[in-house]
Amino acid sequence: MKTERQRSRARSGGRIALLVLLALVFSRGAGAATVKPLSSGRLFLEASDGKVEVEVVPGASAGVSVVDARTGTDLGKRLESKAREDGTGLRLVPGDPKSEERPVVKLRVRPGQRLEVTGSRLDVSVTHLAGPPAEAAAPRVEPTIVGRLEKSTFRATGLIGPDVGLFLTTDGGEIRLDGCETLVDARVTGGSLRVMDHRGLLRITGRDADLHLEGGTSEPTVNLTGGTATFRDGSGPVALSANGAKVWVDQWTGALRIEAAHGNLDVARSATKLVDLKLTDTFARLGQGSGRANVSCDGGAIDVDGFQGPMTIAATDRASASASGVTGALRLTGTDGARLEVKDCRGAVTATSTGGTVAVERAASLKLDAVDSEVTVRAVPKLLPMTLRSCTGELDLVETLGSPAVSVSLGSRLGVRLAEPCAVQASGPGAKLGESIACSGCDLKLPNHPALGPPRQYYRGTRRSVLALTLDEDSRVTIEAK
Repeated sequence: MKTERQRSRARSGGRIALLVLLALVFSRGAGAATVKPLSSGRLFLEASDGKVEVEVVPGASAGVSVVDARTGTDLGKRLESKAREDGTGLRLVPGDPKSEERPVVKLRVRPGQRLEVTGSRLDVSVTHLAGPPAEAAAPRVEPTIVGRLEKSTFRATGLIGPDVGLFLTTDGGEIRLDGCETLVDARVTGGSLRVMDHRGLLRITGRDADLHLEGGTSEPTVNLTGGTATFRDGSGPVALSANGAKVWVDQWTGALRIEAAHGNLDVARSATKLVDLKLTDTFARLGQGSGRANVSCDGGAIDVDGFQGPMTIAATDRASASASGVTGALRLTGTDGARLEVKDCRGAVTATSTGGTVAVERAASLKLDAVDSEVTVRAVPKLLPMTLRSCTGELDLVETLGSPAVSVSLGSRLGVRLAEPCAVQASGPGAKLGESIACSGCDLKLPNHPALGPPRQYYRGTRRSVLALTLDEDSRVTIEAK
């Protein structure tokens, strides 16, 4: 006769068996997904309003299944398959608009097997699963996974090797690539592309798109019209052509070759071997970086702040070029109304201006050649021979050491300040009678004055400022001791 404990155990066991049976019945009722084997050739999938999950599995056989994302029900009947001359065509048949089905197409392919997905309003994900190490292979001429999508989302994670290259086009969609190491060719219109920790070649074409590259070691070649582009915390050579776009480069290591027109450019805190900027009607900033920089600015403006390294700037068409805190040698050329401004630079400055303005304040040294320009110089301890033709402006040489030499011609009008005690040695056609020179507080020696030996370097124990001034008949110079 069974005890009460035995009867309780029996009832409990019966309930467990019933639950197991119900689970099996429910599972069979839901319909286990049927995986349809596919050929190892090219695959072409056409789908809309659904989800596509692609697994790249080394050594696996290709296969496909379709399930309902809500219930797991097998929806294989909605997938049509048709042999093509170039491979196998797959098509997800549109469902009833009133149906609540959410089809998920699950594809399994091998590395190197070409897959092309075409459609709209899709959520596509590609994952590279771990497998045995692949043998070294030569880079492919064409990618193996192709997406031609509209208003869709595409995500790829961990794609590694030349056998899983991507070619993607999207209109109004979103692309995200995480931790991939392969060739990527992406063309984005009116959508976004986000690339994280990528290694390998990137070819990107964007129109009114939002591009974001962060981390990794890559070689991006980008062509962008409208939209925005961000390069952050990564390394590798960048080649960018942007038109009407906003571009931001932050803490990027590697050569930067950027052509930008009618937009905005900001390069900050980037340690590069080379910065090559070709700007047209662009407002640009280069700050807190290092390397060797070459900048051409046709219209617009370039503002350099705290750059470490030699730099060359050429500005034209009324462009504005300003540089402050530059530690390397700085060479500036301005033409056609360009405005050049230099402040607090610890390197040697060489400036050439034609038909514009040039202002230099607190530079280690300066060599200046200007024509038809407005000139301002202040607080420059070392002044190399200066040539000014048809210029106006002020030269504050109070802090200038040694014997600066200034040549003035072609009707220039200049004001000069020298530290007391000071002397002026004038020469040239405009200095014969001294009528072209107004000198106050300095000893003025004209060419017709008798020679009394070399000028005194010291006056009452203080070293004198001695200005060597060459002047033509049409120019006027006012000199004041301070």
